[in-house]
Amino acid sequence: MTRKSIVAALCACLLGVLATMAAAQHFAFRTYGLSEGLKSLSVRYIVQDAEGSLIICTEGGVYRYDGADFKRIVFNASDEQYVTGAARDNEGRVWFSTLRGLYTMDRTGVHAIPEPPAGFDFDLHATLTALPSEHGRLYFVSRRTLYVAEQRSAGWIVVPGFSPELVREHPQLKDITFVAGQDDRLWVGCGFEICSFSAAAGLHIYGAAENLPQQRWRVAFADSKHRLWVRSEASLYRLDRDAKAFVPAGLSLPSGALAARGTAIVEDKQGRILINLGEGLARLEGGNWNVLQGGEDLPVRMIDTLFVDRQGSVWVGWNGKGLGRWLGYDDTVNWTTMNGLRSDIVWNFARDRRDRMWVATESGLEMIEAGSRSIRQRAASSRIPLHRVQSIAMAADGHFWTGSDDGSVFDYDPATGEGHKVAQLTGVFQILRDSSGRMWICTLNGLYVVAPDNPSRSVQMITGNEAPSGQVYVGVEDKHNALWFIAGGGLFRLTGGTWTKIELPAAYHPTLSAQLSIGNDGTFWISGNEPNLVHLRVRGNKAELLEPIPWASGDAKVFLVKTDSRGWIWAGTGEGLYLFNGSRWSHCGVEDGLVWNDINSNSFYEDKDGTVWIGTSGGMTHFVHPEHLFTQEQLTAQIAEVKIGEKPLTLFHEGEVPWGRDSLTAHLVSTDFQRESSITFRYRMVGLEEDWQDTPQHDLRYPALPAGKYRLEVVAVDEGTGRKSETASAEFRILPPWWKTRTMWAVYILSPLLLCLLVWRWSVRFFVQRQRHLEAIVQERTRELEQEKRELLKARQELQIQATHDSLTGLLNRGAIMEHLEQEVERARREGATFALLLLDIDHFKRVNDTWGHSAGDYVLREYARRLGALARPYDVVGRYGGEEMMMLLPGLTRLTASTRLPELHAELCAEPIGCSGHYINITCSIGVSWYELGRSTAQRLIDLADDALYRAKDEGRNRIVFADEDVPDMAAMRN
Repeated sequence: MTRKSIVAALCACLLGVLATMAAAQHFAFRTYGLSEGLKSLSVRYIVQDAEGSLIICTEGGVYRYDGADFKRIVFNASDEQYVTGAARDNEGRVWFSTLRGLYTMDRTGVHAIPEPPAGFDFDLHATLTALPSEHGRLYFVSRRTLYVAEQRSAGWIVVPGFSPELVREHPQLKDITFVAGQDDRLWVGCGFEICSFSAAAGLHIYGAAENLPQQRWRVAFADSKHRLWVRSEASLYRLDRDAKAFVPAGLSLPSGALAARGTAIVEDKQGRILINLGEGLARLEGGNWNVLQGGEDLPVRMIDTLFVDRQGSVWVGWNGKGLGRWLGYDDTVNWTTMNGLRSDIVWNFARDRRDRMWVATESGLEMIEAGSRSIRQRAASSRIPLHRVQSIAMAADGHFWTGSDDGSVFDYDPATGEGHKVAQLTGVFQILRDSSGRMWICTLNGLYVVAPDNPSRSVQMITGNEAPSGQVYVGVEDKHNALWFIAGGGLFRLTGGTWTKIELPAAYHPTLSAQLSIGNDGTFWISGNEPNLVHLRVRGNKAELLEPIPWASGDAKVFLVKTDSRGWIWAGTGEGLYLFNGSRWSHCGVEDGLVWNDINSNSFYEDKDGTVWIGTSGGMTHFVHPEHLFTQEQLTAQIAEVKIGEKPLTLFHEGEVPWGRDSLTAHLVSTDFQRESSITFRYRMVGLEEDWQDTPQHDLRYPALPAGKYRLEVVAVDEGTGRKSETASAEFRILPPWWKTRTMWAVYILSPLLLCLLVWRWSVRFFVQRQRHLEAIVQERTRELEQEKRELLKARQELQIQATHDSLTGLLNRGAIMEHLEQEVERARREGATFALLLLDIDHFKRVNDTWGHSAGDYVLREYARRLGALARPYDVVGRYGGEEMMMLLPGLTRLTASTRLPELHAELCAEPIGCSGHYINITCSIGVSWYELGRSTAQRLIDLADDALYRAKDEGRNRIVFADEDVPDMAAMRN
């Protein structure tokens, strides 16, 4: 063997050793099987659909898992249920193949893809893929030939993936072993080589020239770093981005490890590659493969498939053993008796000066070398029978002091494995080393101390009125070097040699093995009994309660309270860990990777790198990323299915459902698989109830709902972390039954009315003829009465006219016109208005009587009155004042408008001669005008003023208008 080959072999051996260093670590999985509804336990492929549910493809069918249960998906009527391949395309559709069929699944259901002319013939490890750069296309291998399913307007069709010309030119393309996609490039296993094809670059074949051995390559995977991983049953190779040749990637793996039934390559959320092996799996960490052995690190030896979901959870398809989910993936490492511990009951931790981790268990001390994850049991020594070690603390000389529940206290040298007993006390709870080097021992029978300058290492019991006595559980030192102890008698402080008992709130009740911790803000966290944990602030010698702790009033008894370097509070209970980061609480349990939920007292240790060790009654857990406990993603809630009876409702539109007696059922989903056991739902049916209800169940049932419009609202709640989802809702409407439809309500309302109408018609029919007779009599008498009434009204009207109108002119008579004048004066006074009063007199009327006779004079008066009435406005009032004098009331007439209105009236009144008995008589008239003035005018005063103005008009020559007001100019010049 050459030197070069020897070096290579040694390197390979060294890498193999590195790859198996973690053989003693243990990782927790939750296994899903028959009891969860997964009836076929041989899981072949896992795909996550667009809604977040997992599609589990097995040798016995396809199942959907949504965090609640597994439901089988029926996709054909035959017995062919063996799934040979599965993938998800860019549109969120899930594809899977059987031995003789290809199917796609979307929200509307499962659809079979039409077969090519040769028919489908998939091998047991078929590969399906979609290029990220393409839509509506899926590539698959059948009969060693590459095909592509394309979506057309008429549906899906299947065509060859390579043209006949390309296949003739490259015969390797007749023997396709796998297909994978990377960006816009298609990778296929072609014979004993690997081919790359893209529309831009064409076909490129990788073989021996590219450092790729001739093998039957079974699978390829493109990671987030644009590297391509290819795998056969014997080799694992990698093609880096922009590289021309492949490089071997599995040299550090054990020989023959790649010979697995299924060949899986996945990438976790941290960008690390995981592969399954013949037994177990391997994860690439820092360039080396960390091999996890099946049956030691993992609960099952053989793994058929791997899958990483959107949250980063790793799922494992066990060979014939169901489905597994890695709990606390990349966040926790667990140890139990299955992988090295002598006892699962872990009480305490400490690191020695060589950075070795020492674990105090029920069986004694155990050790993990620095940089290792393998447990090494302490060598036995008859002189130091360590067992049931409750507490461990490092003394100033680097020795460990251990305390057991039998009261024994030992000084143990981790360097030599030798030691001696310091004291025999009663039931040690804790050993504490303070900043001055003193060792404090908390026991069932009091508090003891050993001074650092005491050569005999003799223990001294603490006594005194204010000192703790009886059961002393735990002590801590604050940043001012004061010591605090919680005991059965309360809380005690030691400052400068002086003991002080702190007055605790009345609401606090101490409990056996109470725990104490001081936060970074100087406040105190103390476990107790109802509430199980309190938050206190000490002022002087008195403690006061701060905010209540939401979960501390339940049954979760607190056995551990510690503060880490971040200031986080760690509270260990029988139900797991509760952590407080200063703003909110978060719960951590078995579902988060914790080895066991029952936390032991004092079983907390924080390393320099911030990682945390926790001991339980079922093993111990190393939290390598505690910060992830507060970085959960947004919680989601879905209403996956709503049915009334067997009729599903459309969740995306408001549905209308005929009324029936069937119950409503709804299936609730939250695809946060990491916290699935901690998620509950709040729900209400708006339209039926307003209050929210809580349920841990994923299925709701409502009895038959009455007619109406409803909205089912659901919120997912993670009580452990306080997360809540957005409200998911489904709206629908229950139509009323036929007897409550609008038509029937109309019938209900109209039927009594129609019945009453019929009864009424029947009852009045008897009286119809008599009524008609009576109506005839009444009509006749009515006609007589109406005739009499008309005559009476006519007579009354005539009398009214006679009483108020002048018989000759038809105008209002003197009494009526005077009454109107009084009314107008009153109105003007009330409203502050004005009006004009006109007295009109025909000039030389006596000459008319003397010349043509009194009949002609009467005719002239009638025509004169007619003209005057025609010239009046609708609201003007005209009457005969006496003889040939007329009175006219003009409401609203002002002095300004009178200058045009009155001349026009005067001109129109006397414009035409009056024809009488073949003669034409020319007439003129004189007009006297007076105005109503507020507060100074009465009816009689207006008449007197107008009369004076009329006589002045006659004196001044007649045929003119004269105003009673001296300020108004004479208008004689404006007469006709």
